[in-house]
Amino acid sequence: MKQNCLTLSGNIMFLMLVSSVLLASGAFAQGPHIKDFSVFGTGLQLGTSSTVVSGNVGSMSIVRTTGTSSIGGSIYSKGLIDLANSNTVTGSVYAANDPFVAGNAFQTGSNASIAGSIFANGPIYVGGGSVNGSVELTSNSFSYSGPTPSGTVTVNPALTFPMPTLPGTFSIPAIPANKPDIVNNTTLLPYNGTDATKYGNIMLGGARTVTFSAPGTYIIRSIRNSGNFNKFVFNFTSAPSGIFKLYLPGDVDLFKINVELVGGGSPSQIYMEVQGNGQSAGGTGYAWSITNGASGNNQSTWLGTVWAPNGPISVGSGSSQSKIIGALWSHMQVDIQNGVSITHAALQQCNFTVDAGSDPTITCASLTPQLSGSTTALNPVYSWTTSDGIIVSGANTANPVISKAGTYTLTVTSPGCFDSYSDNVVVTTIPCVLPFYPPSTPGKVDLKIGSELWSLYNNYGNVLDDGSSMFTIMNG
Repeated sequence: MKQNCLTLSGNIMFLMLVSSVLLASGAFAQGPHIKDFSVFGTGLQLGTSSTVVSGNVGSMSIVRTTGTSSIGGSIYSKGLIDLANSNTVTGSVYAANDPFVAGNAFQTGSNASIAGSIFANGPIYVGGGSVNGSVELTSNSFSYSGPTPSGTVTVNPALTFPMPTLPGTFSIPAIPANKPDIVNNTTLLPYNGTDATKYGNIMLGGARTVTFSAPGTYIIRSIRNSGNFNKFVFNFTSAPSGIFKLYLPGDVDLFKINVELVGGGSPSQIYMEVQGNGQSAGGTGYAWSITNGASGNNQSTWLGTVWAPNGPISVGSGSSQSKIIGALWSHMQVDIQNGVSITHAALQQCNFTVDAGSDPTITCASLTPQLSGSTTALNPVYSWTTSDGIIVSGANTANPVISKAGTYTLTVTSPGCFDSYSDNVVVTTIPCVLPFYPPSTPGKVDLKIGSELWSLYNNYGNVLDDGSSMFTIMNG
């Protein structure tokens, strides 16, 4: 049975973590997936006039806005949520307040617009405006203060607040120390396993272009741009559905940047993992940063998903605007400065199928059949599991040997991917007695009627053979 069923995995390369499934109570069945987030950090601050056009935002400690902001998705916080005046949220709000601290778990200033519901482990204060969903608290000791919601105000002690799982990190091959800096217009080739396709620091001084020649993996020490509007070009011509993966052990300071896609592609096909801690890119303090900048229609722009596991992210330092189409994830603070626009483009670097094969039947002629799994994933890692069957061998291969009816699940992961995908196969059995009955271990049963008659008794009514060949009396 061929499916493309997404299964969330805990430790994945690209953590990066499919979609939210909500229970009617507001609790999450399996938790939101990181790929549904346009911004996520240990802490998150959105500046005045910042706009998250689409996608969820979240934090492991606090989500805070400092002025008028618009969020085109839901807000998830393992800690608190603190919104300023005139904030708009088109989704729901989840404030886990864990570990618990006294005070409001969720609060807003005046003129708030909450299109969804509010779920909080603590008091809620909405300073004015509207709540177009319901309100759910974890305890009778917590209160809701604000405009009357369109739904109900209820208490649910069983309310839970699972958070998305952040990605793991890629093991970046060592870059030779003598690799030169890239300071002029350059075309880079994807990494082919040799030092020749590893690169040093990209240090563009203004009006310079680096072209990434084809989808694939790029190994770059760091990026430290300066000057007025450099450009990155991602050339999809050779593989319009391909993926660009940029891995950097150092920091990235894009400064003022334009990004251009050539020959197809989209921001959902670009991924950058920055493993610096914010101390090597000109002393910005951020592992990944982009500066606001505009000249006519020339706006500082980044396209793609960024994952910074070891350092903070900053977007928009400067007086004008910048634009992000993709996603920004950090294991530390994310600061979105004033006037920044972020549009979610879910990373699609892994979208493979898994097929557990046709539903086999265990018969007398085939007591231990092999399952027939397959996948379109590159370098697949197979894992078969069952709760009611028996896997004799090959649980980590495409074709395991099984010996009992039941449901078997094939789960496949691929190095460098966020997700595992799965498919099920149902194995049935036709009970029968073999013409030459294999005796049970240790060779007999402790019953007067013996193994053969005992098998006939157990399988009466289910044996398709008419029995004419089971016992034969031969003269002589």
